[in-house]
Amino acid sequence: MAERMMRLSSEPPKTLLEAAQLLFTVHSSLHLIGEPTAIGRLDQLLFPFYERDVANGLLDDEAQEIIDCFWIKIGEKVQLNRQFVEDHQPYGNLAMGGMSGNYPQGAANNQWIQQVTVGGTVADETPGEGKPAYNRVTLLCLRAARRLPLNAPCLSLRVRKDIPPEYLHEASLALLSGGAHPILLSDEKFIPGLLHSGDNVGNGTGETAFTPVVDKAAGAWRSEVALQAARDYACDGCYEPQLVGQNWFTLGGMSVLQPLEAALNEGKSWTTAGPMYFRGQRVSFTSPPPKEIRSFEQLLALFFQHLSWMYAKQVDGLLGVFGTMSAVCPSPLLSVFIDDCLDKGVDLYEGGARYNIVAPCFTGCSTVINSLYAIQKMVFDPDTAVTSLPELVEALICDWGYRMDEPFISTLAGPARIEGKAERFKKLREVAMALPRYGRGHQELDGMGNELLRRIAETSVRVFTEPAAPTAQKMVELARRLGTPDKPFGGFQVQPGVGTFENYLEFGAMFGASADGRRLGETLASDLSPSPGFADQPVSHQVAGFMQALSGYTGQGVDAFTSGAPTDFNIREEFPVVSLQRVLAAFAEGRGSNILTVTCANPETFAEATRSPEKYDLLRVRMGGWSEFFVAMFPGHQAQHQRRPLSTPEDRS
Repeated sequence: MAERMMRLSSEPPKTLLEAAQLLFTVHSSLHLIGEPTAIGRLDQLLFPFYERDVANGLLDDEAQEIIDCFWIKIGEKVQLNRQFVEDHQPYGNLAMGGMSGNYPQGAANNQWIQQVTVGGTVADETPGEGKPAYNRVTLLCLRAARRLPLNAPCLSLRVRKDIPPEYLHEASLALLSGGAHPILLSDEKFIPGLLHSGDNVGNGTGETAFTPVVDKAAGAWRSEVALQAARDYACDGCYEPQLVGQNWFTLGGMSVLQPLEAALNEGKSWTTAGPMYFRGQRVSFTSPPPKEIRSFEQLLALFFQHLSWMYAKQVDGLLGVFGTMSAVCPSPLLSVFIDDCLDKGVDLYEGGARYNIVAPCFTGCSTVINSLYAIQKMVFDPDTAVTSLPELVEALICDWGYRMDEPFISTLAGPARIEGKAERFKKLREVAMALPRYGRGHQELDGMGNELLRRIAETSVRVFTEPAAPTAQKMVELARRLGTPDKPFGGFQVQPGVGTFENYLEFGAMFGASADGRRLGETLASDLSPSPGFADQPVSHQVAGFMQALSGYTGQGVDAFTSGAPTDFNIREEFPVVSLQRVLAAFAEGRGSNILTVTCANPETFAEATRSPEKYDLLRVRMGGWSEFFVAMFPGHQAQHQRRPLSTPEDRS
């Protein structure tokens, strides 16, 4: 190994083993400086060396051993005992633009930003759908994920309609082995979205002092994405598609629960409602009170108005600090690997990358879809209405009757009257909890969700394509400062996404009760997945057929989330391999969202693992952005996983 390392310090690798060693060394070096970066398209990187070695007599078993050893080295940082976890990211900027800082470590025990992406499409300019990129190393990676009971690297498999069946078969076996990976990403949905993510950014609705930005910047602005770059995407540390070696990236998360609370509550959030803040702290502009909202359409219009206002404010702040991170946290090593940084002599965090991806990560989408459906049925549908909007909002402010505080009740009214009002709110909650849930195959609700998602994505993109005057001015100033006609500033590529990652507990704790029956501070769904069962009720797994539930996510709304809209499904351990392969094939054909993840474990297994963790130290689950050892998770996260819906083979429930 010492000889190999000395040679690699000054010469390119010649064999599969040397190439794997070099990749691991670079990967480790980036981790050491606080810039953990995903590994990228491993099969495309290693296949030329594999071909050369095979021609020289390398056996497939030997190649598999090299890949397996690579897997084991990547997975050696695991922390299984949550009583002895450590802060594993004390410095650096996590290879993240904007103002990211540390993530909540308690939820991310074993998130080491170690994604491996395989399969998909060859990165070239071939017309049409492009050429498939599957090769023998793709299969070796799938087999490593099945053979080795590790959580890292987390494997991401890019799928196309023409993916050969043997790759889906290997993926099915890997998932049924209990590793919760590979995750599947749809090339037919991602590549067009990435390709057009920079189109019309900064154009505005007409000529102003700062729009169109491309004209006002005098050739120093270029936001369009090349087809080859779009085809060469690989997952970031969780799943967000990155234009390999070419982009700066930031998330910019936002919960859509906040604009919904604002729309219902005069621009305020009711989490803090009570004697101190009355109806809650202001989070947006003052909008009409519930009694003046006369229709469901008016409520939707207010929701999207608040969403647009809130996100536009966030984007303007993001652009205001763009490029300033390098003054306090430069990244000379990572900048070497990002196109245009060296040519421009500009650090990645200063704005030197070819592209600058902004991926607003909208959380709470499933909860908002369920809540709006509940409001429509409980308030505005004359055939099913059971309450008024003012009463429903008051019930939510009072946590469905479990938090009866002034000024929403009077302590002078006496306990009997207060309890009577609380019971009324609890009865309304029972109605809400009995309604169908998004993502479980209910045609009307899933269709409504698809339309809401389409409008959320369009609203976020419009903030960039039709920027407010101060935002457009910042775009022009950045182009003039960081670009030239020869080397234009990369503009911005807006790629909306859905993602709680590991923070479904944290984000849920920030918001009050919601109209779908969820209590104050309760967990949200993971990513765009179906909402888990209510935390204060007996466990209900909302059992539905996998194909039926998958079909409910199909549509232009989900497809518009070009940074990914993961749908996390749970299946039992006895799920037939042929049935799972059929599900994966349907996803590759275009059914479902653009990201599919599968956790294979019985509810009984989860229950036993909480009582006897030493017996279940290989049990892994999908944790929003990676595979996690179940016993390493804190009890709150374990409980959320135990309440996730179950999907059954075919459409049998």
